Amino acid sequence: MTWVDTLALRKDEKVVDSWQGIREVIGGTFEVTLEEDKKERKRVTVKERKEGLLVLTNQRLLFLEGQEPDGKQLGESVRVSLIDVDKVWFEKAPLKPVDEVAGFETHIFSLKKVGKKKEFNAFKKLLEEYCQKRKEQLEKETRKVIHFKIS
Repeated sequence: MTWVDTLALRKDEKVVDSWQGIREVIGGTFEVTLEEDKKERKRVTVKERKEGLLVLTNQRLLFLEGQEPDGKQLGESVRVSLIDVDKVWFEKAPLKPVDEVAGFETHIFSLKKVGKKKEFNAFKKLLEEYCQKRKEQLEKETRKVIHFKIS
């Protein structure tokens, strides 16, 4: 059994690509001190840090991580519809304050093989392309439903 077999894919949903990495949830219990140019120190509060796999499907972004104590069995810990992706940006660490909004979490993904600006730009382009396709698909389906209700 592979990690793809563990996914509960929706109707017409397909895996586009995946990246190994680390997911961090900002805000919470322990601090990491980052040094930039040895002059400045920034503090980032990290509530949770997990290794896993970021998966892009044609409908969602998923983060798979170990669900068992040994970490071998993967399960979905984050599910985000592509129409809910607001912004994708490249930072080595969050250098601007991240506003906490009640009921929402800020996730930061550090992905292997996406560590340089050039690699990130290709990742961002792919993600934005699928976000746009998903938005267009849902708008088209909405127009069909409206058309059928009017007829």
